[in-house]
Amino acid sequence: MLHMFRRYERAMFIVIAIVIIISFSFFGTYSTFQGHHYEDPVVFTTLNKHPVKRSELDQVIVFIGTDSTDKRNLGGARGANGLNDGFIANDLLKTGLASLLIGQMREQLSQELRMRLEKEKQFSFYTHPQAPFISAQSLWGMFAPQIGHNLSGLRAVTDPTSEDGLKARAELYLAERQFPEMNLKQLVRYQERQFPWVRPDPDLAQLDLSLFGYHTVGDWYGSDFVKLAAEFLIDAAELAEQAGYEVSDNEALADLQRIASDSLSQLRRLPQYEQLLPSQYLNEQLAQMRLDEPRAVAIWKQVLLFRRLFHGTGNAVLVDTLPYEQFNSFALESISGERFSLADSLQFGDLNALARFETYLNLVAAKPSQGSLELPTEAKAIAVLAKQTPELVQKRYLVETASVTLTALQSRVSVKEMWDWQTSDKGWNQLVREFPQLSFAKNSQPPQTDNERFQALKAVQESTRTKIDEFSRLAIIREHPEWVDEALDAEKMERKIYSIRLKGGPSPIEGLSDRSALLA
Repeated sequence: MLHMFRRYERAMFIVIAIVIIISFSFFGTYSTFQGHHYEDPVVFTTLNKHPVKRSELDQVIVFIGTDSTDKRNLGGARGANGLNDGFIANDLLKTGLASLLIGQMREQLSQELRMRLEKEKQFSFYTHPQAPFISAQSLWGMFAPQIGHNLSGLRAVTDPTSEDGLKARAELYLAERQFPEMNLKQLVRYQERQFPWVRPDPDLAQLDLSLFGYHTVGDWYGSDFVKLAAEFLIDAAELAEQAGYEVSDNEALADLQRIASDSLSQLRRLPQYEQLLPSQYLNEQLAQMRLDEPRAVAIWKQVLLFRRLFHGTGNAVLVDTLPYEQFNSFALESISGERFSLADSLQFGDLNALARFETYLNLVAAKPSQGSLELPTEAKAIAVLAKQTPELVQKRYLVETASVTLTALQSRVSVKEMWDWQTSDKGWNQLVREFPQLSFAKNSQPPQTDNERFQALKAVQESTRTKIDEFSRLAIIREHPEWVDEALDAEKMERKIYSIRLKGGPSPIEGLSDRSALLA
């Protein structure tokens, strides 16, 4: 048999090759003639009965799902849309419209939000592997307290679609946009440098320190919410056009170019964007979203129509015809005349002012009026008044002054210097006298070592810790009077006239309690 294969090998090869070529040619051309059919079904109908196809809705979702702030916070990563200035964040979440939308679609969005809430309650935040006091939560408490406050509020709710749950989520999302993970990483590195014994975390650059690992509004609320926002935008834009609002293509394109320029200016520090022109950046973003310019302009026209509809409605205070009619009925009426009155210094605003004036006259007059309405013509000598009523005698001084507050000097005290002072014997004794709860903050024995004192400080409530830190900074400043002298030397001298009473009355100079030195 093998002999037969070897004998007819060439013929068999030719036959097999011909069969393969014919089959490929036939089925290949057949599939070409058949063509490809892509379905683009209608996914929803607007309030005006206009059908919207899936491709149109998907394009709007891609456009509004991320914005220029996301692109900045993600370090210019591909996927974030730099041509959106924050439609969902600014127009839906900040204004509270998002809560109303979710309330209407509670059943549809509840499952996604509940899954996220369970994850958020169990999420562990970053803590330095060697120095646990360097953590995300401690840095939020010092530099972004609104994140910690709203985080506690979000974790406290049981229903993520409740009013409190939606409010806490929206405010936490907006707060985290203002203090993204890149800021948190910079502060971690700064804290590491404050302590020579702390080794830099080698994994920090690769770690994702964003809150719950979320980066976009879709991560925070789910894809169904972004889809709902897109449908709401399309409906509102149609209602705006029906109400008479107009936005031209040129206006929408100009606004997109402005947003592209602003977004690019925030990314100039990145090498890939240093030499990029705004027009190139605009085209790059469109190609990234697989949109052409006319389609992007059409989507942004919908956003501008949405804003004009809601801003115009929100700013319309007089919506009933009755106020206009009443206003027009007397709008053109007028009257002219002359008014005569005493100078303001000679007028008494009320009965108490008149009583004070009579008391003053009785004290300074050489002879009491004894019921007469006439003003006295003679006054007591200054020396007599100084003995009898020194509160009425004052001296005037022309003084050059400069001032500085202890609060303004607190920035000179570093965090490390404050902690060192708090755990020192001298500083700790002052803190215990001012805040007795530190004596037994954690155990039955008073803290003795620096570490025990630091742990005792960490155990107190956040509000108390804030007061302790402020007290510590002021105490350190009082120990450095040269700082006050330097600050005063740097201030510009101001020339003022001060009237200082011999006795009583408020001090003319803030912080001056003993005026005897000035009166000498």
